Amino acid sequence: MSSTPSDHHTASDPDRDRRQDSAGYAMAAAPVDAWRDYDVDDPDPGYFEFDWLSARHPDLYDRFALSSDGLMRELPTLVDLSGLIVCDVGAGTGRSTRATAAIANRVIAVDAYESVVRFAEVRARQSGIHNVRYGVADRAHLPLEDNSVDAVIACWAIIDDEEAFRVVRPGGWIIKMSCAPNALVGELTKILAEQYPSLVRVLPTPSPEWFKEGCPAKDFVESLSEPLATKLVDGVRHVHDFTHTAHYEGSGELAAIVGRLYGPRAASYIEGRGQSTLTWRLRIEYMQVARWSQLVFAEKTLPKQGEQRGQRRVPTPTDPPLTVQDCEAF
Repeated sequence: MSSTPSDHHTASDPDRDRRQDSAGYAMAAAPVDAWRDYDVDDPDPGYFEFDWLSARHPDLYDRFALSSDGLMRELPTLVDLSGLIVCDVGAGTGRSTRATAAIANRVIAVDAYESVVRFAEVRARQSGIHNVRYGVADRAHLPLEDNSVDAVIACWAIIDDEEAFRVVRPGGWIIKMSCAPNALVGELTKILAEQYPSLVRVLPTPSPEWFKEGCPAKDFVESLSEPLATKLVDGVRHVHDFTHTAHYEGSGELAAIVGRLYGPRAASYIEGRGQSTLTWRLRIEYMQVARWSQLVFAEKTLPKQGEQRGQRRVPTPTDPPLTVQDCEAF
């Protein structure tokens, strides 16, 4: 999963930003464990800069992203992806992709950052997974033909709804997985919001009950307005909030990971408590796309094939778009 800049980024050094922008989506990965050596007072990439951190240090992000495992273990209780063709958007280092590949027919995994895609490819080979195709692509320009997959998922990444509706077949699924509102950094949210005032807007104080063992899950639906509602089987977004505790390889390792990602206050919190776990309040949102018989109105709102979207800086896909036959054959 590559998070978007709006999720995590804070103000940083302009010169550093220019260097990172020049490297862009093709930023090279550093050697494994290189993230452990950094200037605590002026790290590069900076704290909370998840796009750059995951691109530069994919092994760090992969060690950290155990909440993705929790999301993927919970998902089958809500939506069955067995035997389906799935596109994993913002697939990052591949935790969600590997979990999906274990039950799906095929997975097309895309991310905008080349280094995390290459990292994920290696992990998949090491795991003996052969039903995944990786590609470098932007979420708003997926390398897929219309109606070519059964589901689009995003784990700690953002889905472009318009593009997802384009590629998902009628009756398929659009699934978004991340944190519950007000809990962006799990149990660390409150202390980090206190340290970083500029983040208070996106890190308000979460409910302390969320991070206690036995906190019940919560299920509800959100009504949607037209034209989105008319594109869905039941016109609503289903939401499932739950608490998950991720277990790491010891207190020292967890402190090192969160210290590099979030700063010394996060590391001190873990060290002071001597804990090797991090608890999250997570959220899964899922929508089922309307079937053919329900799409009379929706077809009027979907973009025509080949229609130009707004101009934005996107990576160049490494492969031509996959056709429906490609998705079913590889």
